Amino acid sequence: MTRDDFVAFVRQVSEGVIATVNRSGKPEAALVGLASNDAGELIFSSLTYSRKIRNIAATPHIALVVGRDDGLAVQVEGTAKILEGTQRHEYGMEYLRQFPRSQALASTYALVRITPEWMRSCDVRKGELVIDECSYWDD
Repeated sequence: MTRDDFVAFVRQVSEGVIATVNRSGKPEAALVGLASNDAGELIFSSLTYSRKIRNIAATPHIALVVGRDDGLAVQVEGTAKILEGTQRHEYGMEYLRQFPRSQALASTYALVRITPEWMRSCDVRKGELVIDECSYWDD
């Protein structure tokens, strides 16, 4: 899967399940609205007091899955960063372009950027499994 294909896929699906780890080392997963910038970084927002935000603040390593019911799914591992200042505004504007009714820039919400480091797409739409794995677009 190329970077452009990934960006288009995320923008079409617009949600995914993110997995974080709490301070006890236990996994926690949540469905979030996902946006992507042209570079393939992912963006989501959540209430500042949510478990996923607390988990990311303590351990920024995440995993997530973006998928559709037609047989295409993408697994991603990467690093998450809770954004502040000008970065929060810049990425927040991209998020709002894709989710115009979002409150992502409200003070009660945190905005998170995910930088993918590894990904695998699994595609069974043509009747056989096609797997494409890469370390964040080896280009």
